[in-house]
Amino acid sequence: MAETPKKVVRKVKVLFTEEEKIKMGESIAHELSLLDEIKERKKQVVAGLSQEVKDKETDISKLKDGINLGYEFKEKECELVKNFDTGMKEYWLDGEIIETEALTAMDHQLSIQEAEEANRLEDERIAKETEAFEEKLIDAKGPLKDSKPKINKKEKARFRELVASAETAFEEKRYQDAYNLYEDAILVNPFDETVSEKMESLKPFI
Repeated sequence: MAETPKKVVRKVKVLFTEEEKIKMGESIAHELSLLDEIKERKKQVVAGLSQEVKDKETDISKLKDGINLGYEFKEKECELVKNFDTGMKEYWLDGEIIETEALTAMDHQLSIQEAEEANRLEDERIAKETEAFEEKLIDAKGPLKDSKPKINKKEKARFRELVASAETAFEEKRYQDAYNLYEDAILVNPFDETVSEKMESLKPFI
C-alpha cells in the first residue's frame, strides 16, 4: 500500500516561454554591460597600482644612488657672474665657484646692450637733474629780462658726457681727472651749481 503523499521540493525541468527567453536576453545584455564596467575599473585600478609601484621603485633607486654616490642634485639659488676676462660664465654658491660655462656670442651682445642701456639711463638721470636744477633757479630768481639763456641741445649732451666721465673718474679714485672733467663741464654750462659744489668737494683730494 502507498503512503499518503507529502509535499517535497525537487529540481524539475521547466521549459521557458518565449516571453521569458526575451527577458533573459535583455538580462544578458545588461549583465554584459555591467561586466564591461567592472573590467574597465579593474584596468584603472591595475594602472594606478602599477604607477604606484613605479614611483616606489624610483624612490628606492634614488635612495640607493644617494647611499652609493654620497650626494644628490638639488636646485639652489646661485649667483651668475659673466667674467669677460676669462670668457667664462661663473656660477657662485656660498662664496665658491661651483660650475663654469663658456660665454656665448649672445652673452657678449647682451653685455653691450646692457652697457648701452645703463649709459642711456645715466644720461637721462643727469638730464633730469640738470633740468630740475635750472627750473629751481628760474623759480628762485624769476623770469628776469637779463637772465642768461639756457644751453642748447648739443651743449647739454656734451655737458652730460663730461659729468658722467667725471663721476666715473671719481668712483675710480682718479680725483685730479674728475676735477678737470668737472672744470670742462662748467665751461660748457657755467650755470650748474651742482658741478661747482662737486669741484669744491674734490679739492681736499687733489
